[in-house]
Amino acid sequence: MKTIAAVAAFVAASAFCHQAMAATYLKQAFDANYALTSPALGNGSMRIESDGKGHVRTETICPATGKITSVTDYIEKKVSTVMDKQKMIMTAELSDNNVNVFDEESAKKAGYKGLGAKNIDGHPCHGFEIDSKVPGGKTVSTEEWIGDDTHYLVHSETTTPQGKQITALKKWSNSAPGDITKLPADYKEMKVPAQKPPKAQK
Repeated sequence: MKTIAAVAAFVAASAFCHQAMAATYLKQAFDANYALTSPALGNGSMRIESDGKGHVRTETICPATGKITSVTDYIEKKVSTVMDKQKMIMTAELSDNNVNVFDEESAKKAGYKGLGAKNIDGHPCHGFEIDSKVPGGKTVSTEEWIGDDTHYLVHSETTTPQGKQITALKKWSNSAPGDITKLPADYKEMKVPAQKPPKAQK
C-alpha cells in the first residue's frame, strides 16, 4: 500500500504541474513528447496526447514508478490512472476548481505570477510561477513556460525538497491521435476521492 500511496502522490503532483487536472481543457488536437529530469524518481519521459474533444492521455515513464498512464475525460469529469506494476486503475472525479493555463489571462485567473517572455528551444513562450502546497503538506515552487504557438507546456521546473524536477518539450505535433481512452480490461479498479487543486501560497 505504501507503493500505491507514493504513486498516488506522484500522480497528483504531476497533474498539478502539467495542468492535467483542470476543469477546462485545450480544444485542439496534439501529440507532445517531453523529457523528465527528477532527482526523486529518476530521469524519464512523458507523452501527452489530446483529441481536442475533451480527452487527454498522459503516459509517464520513470525508473521509480515504471509506466503510469492517465486518461482524463473532461466531458465525464473523471481521470483514470493506470499503474502497470500494480495492475491497477485508480479512478477519481475531476475538481471544478482548477483553471487550465493556456495564456496570460488564464494564468492570472489561476493566481500565477508572470515571468515575462522568453524563447525556449524555438518556441516563443510566456512564463509563470506559483508556490503551492502539494500532497504531504509541503510547499513547492513551480515555474512554467507556455508556448505562444502551442498554447501548452513547453518547459517547467519544480523545486522540491529532493531537488529540481524539470519537464522539457522535445517534440510537438498537431496531428490528431487515435483512440486514447482505452483502458486495460483485466486490471483491478480503485476509486479515490476527487483531487482538489493545491492551495496557492500568498
